[in-house]
Amino acid sequence: MKNSMETITTTSYGICLYSVSQLKTYMKKIGKGRQKKLLSFFQKNQETYLQSLAEGAWLPIVRINSIGYTVKVSNSCESFDDDWIEVYSYDGFYLRIGDDNAVWIASIGKLLNFDENEHVNSANGILAYNTLDGETIKSAIRYNIDIGDYTVSIKGYRSKNDEKRGFLFTFEKVSGPLEIKDPRCDEIYDFNKINR
Repeated sequence: MKNSMETITTTSYGICLYSVSQLKTYMKKIGKGRQKKLLSFFQKNQETYLQSLAEGAWLPIVRINSIGYTVKVSNSCESFDDDWIEVYSYDGFYLRIGDDNAVWIASIGKLLNFDENEHVNSANGILAYNTLDGETIKSAIRYNIDIGDYTVSIKGYRSKNDEKRGFLFTFEKVSGPLEIKDPRCDEIYDFNKINR
């Protein structure tokens, strides 16, 4: 599904990418198929967290401000125009897309109490909620990506007027797993640089 110029709002200082099918397959493989509190589970189990990255179960982008981010996927012919400045580019992250043929780009808060049915039953590929003052906040967006193993590049953008921030994701199909790159490694990756 193509969702041009969509904005995801994070309230948990991070966003993440995952295929629902692949994430559930991984959790079942490690005997935690019924686990709903995925974020706290990965935070408390470092070895399992690293194994989840090695198997392409998900890709966290953490330690970013809790604001709205414009998200784009170059595989859907999306890009940022001349009103935006590229701040950084990181590549070589691994993600496996399962038989749902889709990647979700979401507020990492969606993993606080993961609801597979919420994703599966989303007719328009957007998970959202309404605030008390009636504003609709999007917390996850689905993009169609074929089943397989992918290297993911992440580019961070800031608008020239300094009012907006964004991410451009590119998925390149590869054969088999890649070297583990932990996006939480602060010495290498500074995803929040777009906010400074």
